[in-house]
Amino acid sequence: VFQILTLAACCGLNLAFNATTCDCDNAIHKGFIQFADEGCKHKITSTAPVRVYYNVYSTLPVAQRFLAHTCTMWKMSKTVYRDFLQWDHVKEHRTPLDVTAAECRRLRDSRLCDRQPMNTLGSNKWSLEGSPHVQGSWLQTSTDYLINCRLEEVVLETECSDCVISSPIGDIPASANGSFVHNLVTIVWDNSLKESQKCQAKQVEEGLAMLYETTDPKIFRIRDSNKQLDFVVKNVSVGLCKPATNFSNFRPVLGMDRVVASWIYANSSKSDAKIGNKNMNISTLLRAEIDAVAHTQYIRDVAVEMSNGLAEEIRA
Repeated sequence: VFQILTLAACCGLNLAFNATTCDCDNAIHKGFIQFADEGCKHKITSTAPVRVYYNVYSTLPVAQRFLAHTCTMWKMSKTVYRDFLQWDHVKEHRTPLDVTAAECRRLRDSRLCDRQPMNTLGSNKWSLEGSPHVQGSWLQTSTDYLINCRLEEVVLETECSDCVISSPIGDIPASANGSFVHNLVTIVWDNSLKESQKCQAKQVEEGLAMLYETTDPKIFRIRDSNKQLDFVVKNVSVGLCKPATNFSNFRPVLGMDRVVASWIYANSSKSDAKIGNKNMNISTLLRAEIDAVAHTQYIRDVAVEMSNGLAEEIRA
C-alpha cells in the first residue's frame, strides 16, 4: 500500500488513473428501446395485443462449397560463367509462365510437372521446385533451365449458380465456366459441382410473443420480450418455396428478402403444434442479418464488460 501511495504522490494529476464503476445489481427493466431506423416508424395502436406462438423461416440459400485446384508454373534459369581464374559467376532467374486450363487439369490429374513427378507437401499441396545443375567451362557461359510447378487443392464458395464465386485468389465472375486466371494463377473446377440448389425453408427463430396492430392496417409487430426481438411483418400472404395461396399463413418480414413469419394464437386449438421443428444451423453472416431485422435489444458491449471487469479487480 505504501508503494502505491508513493507512486500516486509522484505522479501528476494528468497521469492519474481514473476508473468509472457501475453498480448493476438493481437494474430496472425499461422495455423496448426506441430506435430511429426505418423499421420503427410503424407505431403500435391502443388495441390490446394478442399472445401468439410464432416461427420465422428463411429461404436464403446456404453457401455451397466445392473443390478446385490452383496451378502455377515458372521457368527457373541458371547461367554460369567461369572466368580466367576458374571462378564461377552464377545468376538465377525466375520467369512466370502462363498456365492454360487444359494444362492445369493435366497437372491435377497426372501430378506430373514437365513429365517429372511432383513432391507431396501435404494433404492438398504438390510441387516440383528446384534449379538446374549447370557445369561451368573456362571462359564460357553455360545456361540451362527447369520447369517448376505448384498445385494446390482449394475450396470455392458460392450461394447460387448465378452468384459470384469466392476463392483464395479473389472473386470469380459467375460467368466463368470451370476455369479462371488471375495474376498468372490458374484455377480449375468441375462445373457440375456448382449446380443450383433447390429452395429449402429453414426455421431460424421461434417463441411466444405478443402480436400488435399498428397505425398501418397492413403492418403487424411481433414482440418477443423474453428474447428481446421485434419483427415488423406485412400482412400479405406469400409462398414458402412454392407459389402463395389464399390459405397460406406466411407473412414477409420487413427489412430482409426471403424471410417470412407465421403464427397461431396461443388459445388456438392447434397450439399443440406451436413449436414442432428445431431451429436449423445457419451461417454466422445470415444469423447476423436476421438479428438485424429483428431489432435485437440489449446488444452486448464488450468494452463495457472489460471496464466492469477492471472495476471489480480494483474493488477486490
